Amino acid sequence: MVDYIVPTVLQQLGMLKYSSKLAKLIVANNEIDSGSDEEVKLWTCSIYAVERMKELISKKSGKQVLSNLVLVYFLLVLSVELDLWLWSFGIQFPSLQHH
Repeated sequence: MVDYIVPTVLQQLGMLKYSSKLAKLIVANNEIDSGSDEEVKLWTCSIYAVERMKELISKKSGKQVLSNLVLVYFLLVLSVELDLWLWSFGIQFPSLQHH
């Protein structure tokens, strides 16, 4: 069973907006069918949102002094690391409604 923690965190951050149909499925705690339009759109939009976040972090960090090691790290952040961070953040909040 797939958990939808990353899309849920992205939705809470305002990076994703669920369609009314998808929102109803989630609120009712109904399973999203594997390969359905809703699932494909959810994952596609989640991937795009993570990539966009990565770009924004890089742009923001690039405007700062690069001698700071933390900022240099953010310039090199990988999508998979950001995705893992979002997932790790999301599992700390069981009240987030996800599957």
